[in-house]
Amino acid sequence: MFSRFRSFLPLCYCIFFFTFTAFGANAQDAAKPQSRWALEFGPDIDIYFLQAALRASPRDELVLGAIYMNTAIAGLIPYPGEEQIYAFELGWRHFFWKGLHAEILLLPEWVVSREIGAGSPSAGFDLVPELRAGWQFNFKSWGVQWYLTLQWFAGYRLLNPKPASFKAVDGGSFYTSPIPMFLFGLRL
Repeated sequence: MFSRFRSFLPLCYCIFFFTFTAFGANAQDAAKPQSRWALEFGPDIDIYFLQAALRASPRDELVLGAIYMNTAIAGLIPYPGEEQIYAFELGWRHFFWKGLHAEILLLPEWVVSREIGAGSPSAGFDLVPELRAGWQFNFKSWGVQWYLTLQWFAGYRLLNPKPASFKAVDGGSFYTSPIPMFLFGLRL
């Protein structure tokens, strides 16, 4: 199932290595976030994010956002059809040290699945707690504070309205990320 992800791993590692070495660890100290609000966005292969983050304390942020996922875009998971997921996210992000952080989120989702040869799509509501961990690289250029966030994630579908054929391909209700997702952010 994850064999198609292997071709993306070298690219992910190169981006991570270039970002860390080109800007250096001192960039973390040079661009300490001053603003309470941030806007985050990220096209990650077949997942699109738009998030707002509110800094509640020097180490904590509240996260509110929307996600759209269409598995047919990149075709990384060989589903027996097409799947689209529309989700909201509400979460909390805690920074442990510099950019090292963890998030816990709750995602109410609307899942639409269409099996090949099926007449009409099946749709249903899902509720997903998700845990993310990663590193946030803060930068300041041209007077604008921005950042790049790399995160691995894991979640569990509590209701899982997907058809049985889709569950057989993606392993059921529990999921993890074999590669990190990338989010770009601007401090407002």
